[in-house]
Amino acid sequence: MKLSLKSVHLKSISVSMMIVGEALRQFVYQFIIGSGSKPLPWQTGLYYLGYILYLGAFPLAAFLLVEGAKKTSNRLLFLGRLCLAGIVAEILMDIALYGQELASYGTYPQNYFFTLIIGLFIIYLVEVLGNYITVGTFSYNLITLALYVIVTIIVILLQLEQGSLGILVIIALYVCYGNRWFSLVLVSILYLLFLRGIGIFSIIPAFSLCLLWFYQGTEGKKTIVRRWCFYLVYPVVYFMLGLLVRFL
Repeated sequence: MKLSLKSVHLKSISVSMMIVGEALRQFVYQFIIGSGSKPLPWQTGLYYLGYILYLGAFPLAAFLLVEGAKKTSNRLLFLGRLCLAGIVAEILMDIALYGQELASYGTYPQNYFFTLIIGLFIIYLVEVLGNYITVGTFSYNLITLALYVIVTIIVILLQLEQGSLGILVIIALYVCYGNRWFSLVLVSILYLLFLRGIGIFSIIPAFSLCLLWFYQGTEGKKTIVRRWCFYLVYPVVYFMLGLLVRFL
C-alpha cells in the first residue's frame, strides 16, 4: 500500500523531529559536555544526530508555511496565529532557559517562529508586488531580489533561529513551489553552503523534503484543538525542556 501523507502528518513529523533533536542535544551538552567530561564517540554521534534531526525539521516547517500561504482562506489570521505563537514561545523559552521573561536582544537567538513570520511576510509582499508590476519582467525580478536581500540582512541582524539559512530555505521553497526535485536540490545546496563545518552530512536535513513525494496536498480533519496544538506544542515542550535543564 502506498504511503499517503497529509499536512497534519508532515506537521507531526516536523514537530517530533524538532523535539527529539533538541532533547538529544540538550542531554549531551548539559550532562556530558557541560560537566567537563570529554564526550565519548557515541555521545558525540548522539549530539550530531540530535543536531541533524533538529535542522531537518525546519525544511518541512518552511514547506508547510509556503503551503499555508498558498492555500489559506484568511492570510491575516494565519499571520496572527504565527505571531501569537512566536510571542508565547519566546516568553516561555526565556523563562525556562534564562530565568527572565524576555532575554536581552543579542544574547540569545530568537525562536524560529519569528523566522517563519518574516518568511510569510516576504511571500505576501512579493505577491502584492505582482499586482503592480508584471511578474517575470526585469524590474519585477530586480525588486524581488532586492527584497530578498534586505529581508535576509534583517534576519541576520535580529539573530533569529535558523538565521539567513532559514529565510533562504523559505524563499527557495516558495520559488520552487510545485516542483519537488528543484526544491530538494536547491535546499540541499543551501544547507551544504551554510553548514560546511559538518561536511557532506550538512545536506542530510534537506532530505526531510523527500517526504513530499508522499504528500497528497490535503490538510486532513480540521479541529480547533488540532490546529492550535501544532502552534503551542513547540513553546510548551521547550519550556519543559528548559526547566529540566535548569533544575536537574
